[in-house]
Amino acid sequence: MVDKKELREGIFISRVNRFVCECVIDGKRVFAHLPNSGRLLEILFKGVKIYALRISGKSILQYRLIFAEKEGMPILIDTNLTNIIAKHLIEKNMIPSLKGYSVSKKEVSLEGNRFDLLLERAQEKLIIEVKNSTLFWKSLSMFPDCETKRGKKHIEGLVKAKDDKTDCGILFIVSSPKVTHFLPDFHNDYAFSKELLKAKDVIRVYAICVGFDSDFSISEVKEIKIPWEVLAEVGEDSGAYLLIMNVSENRNLLIGAIGEKFLRKGYYVYVGSARKNLKNRISRHFKRQKKLHWHIDFLTINFRPFFVFPVRAQESYECEIAYELSKISDWSILAFGSSDCSCETHLFGFENNPMDSLEFINLLLYFRMGILEKQLQNN
Repeated sequence: MVDKKELREGIFISRVNRFVCECVIDGKRVFAHLPNSGRLLEILFKGVKIYALRISGKSILQYRLIFAEKEGMPILIDTNLTNIIAKHLIEKNMIPSLKGYSVSKKEVSLEGNRFDLLLERAQEKLIIEVKNSTLFWKSLSMFPDCETKRGKKHIEGLVKAKDDKTDCGILFIVSSPKVTHFLPDFHNDYAFSKELLKAKDVIRVYAICVGFDSDFSISEVKEIKIPWEVLAEVGEDSGAYLLIMNVSENRNLLIGAIGEKFLRKGYYVYVGSARKNLKNRISRHFKRQKKLHWHIDFLTINFRPFFVFPVRAQESYECEIAYELSKISDWSILAFGSSDCSCETHLFGFENNPMDSLEFINLLLYFRMGILEKQLQNN
C-alpha cells in the first residue's frame, strides 16, 4: 500500500491550520499537507513521530503526512489512502462480511452525494462509503472526532439510495489492531450518531480494525463489534461538558453571590452539566446577551469560550471530572460553580492551553471512552 522507502521520518511541531502542519524532516523545519479534516487531538502532539511523502512539483507544501505514531503504532492519518486500503482489502477478500465482492467503480454520485465505492457480487450491487477512524482508547474506537455535517448527509443519502437493485452501507476502518469495539461518537457529534442508529436497520454498517507492520504493510485485519445497545441507552442529550476559555490579562471580576475573584492570566476550564438539552446549555455559554444566572455566566460575558468538550452519558460525571482536573491544573477559583455539590470548585486554571496537554486529553478520553470500555468488557 505504501512503500517505506518513499516515506521520510520526521517530528510533528504544530498544526498551522486545518490542512497544514509544521514538522521537522531531515533536520529542517518544513510545512506539510495534512489530508485529514479531523481534530486528531489525541495524536498530533508536539514531538510525535510522523511519516511523510515528498510532494513533487512547485508546491509550497513539500510533504504530505501519511502516518503518525501513537503508542508505538503507525496510525493512518491520510484519509485519501483509506479508500485505497478499503479497495485492496475487499478485492483480496480480507473483510469477511464483504467476501466475494469486487470493486466495479470508484466515486459514485447519487442523491446529491458522492460515495466512495460501488461493489458487485454476481447480481448484487452494494454502494459503500468509507470512513477513517483515528480516535480510539485501548479497545474502543469512535468516529467522528469532530462534528461532521457531511458525514450525516452521507448516511441520509445512503438510506435514500438503497432500493431493490442496490444495497448501501458504510465501512469504518480503524488504525489499531487492539480495538475490539466501535461506536459512533455521540460526544463529538450527537446528530451523526443518532442518524446512524436510525439507519442501521436500513443500510449495512461495518467496522474493521487494521494493523500496520514496521514497513507499513497491512499485518492484520479483523471485524469488530458495534454495541448498538450502548448508543440506544444514551437517550436524551444529557451529561457533562468542559468549557475552555482564555483570560489574556490579570483581572478582578465580580461573580454573583461569591463576590469578587481574582483571575490570573491563563487558560480556564469550567466543568458543567445538563440533565437534558446539553447542546442548548452549551450554546448558551457562547451568547453574550443573556440573563446572569450561573457563576459561569459572569465569565462568558467577559471572556468568550473558544472550545467545548461534551461528555454525554446518562450519569453526569461533572464532579468526578472536576476532581481529576484538580490534580492536573495549575490553580483553581474557590467556590466557583460548586454551590450545589461538595466540590471545592468547578473552575480550573492552566498556564498553557490544556488542549496541547496529553494529560488533559487522556483525562477527557477516559470519561468519554474509558468508562464505556469498562462497561463493554463487563458485559
